[in-house]
Amino acid sequence: MAYAGPDLSGNRIPVVDDVLKNLDVLDQVLDGAGYEMESACSGKQVLDFVAGSSPDLILMDMMIPGINGFETCRRLKGEQSTRDIPGIFPTALDEVSSIVGSIRGRCADYIGKPV
Repeated sequence: MAYAGPDLSGNRIPVVDDVLKNLDVLDQVLDGAGYEMESACSGKQVLDFVAGSSPDLILMDMMIPGINGFETCRRLKGEQSTRDIPGIFPTALDEVSSIVGSIRGRCADYIGKPV
């Protein structure tokens, strides 16, 4: 019998990306797995969202309008109420400086696009 892992259905995951197609793809994947996805197109939107909720994970593109993913992550990690929320950067950037920036921003990990 294969290990199925823990049941994570119902976990809340805001996904931040300014490309609608990327949000649609992630929505299909996450919804199919039973996650509750919230879409946002900017760092400000996700900061506003987490102020009124407690998501289980944040998926955030690094290159988003206004407050970019690095700065948004830094702000989240700087607040007591949000510092323990893991963040993962799905990104098309593959430069070493981008990866180092995500680690310095204390995100949990990054994944390459396309997802």
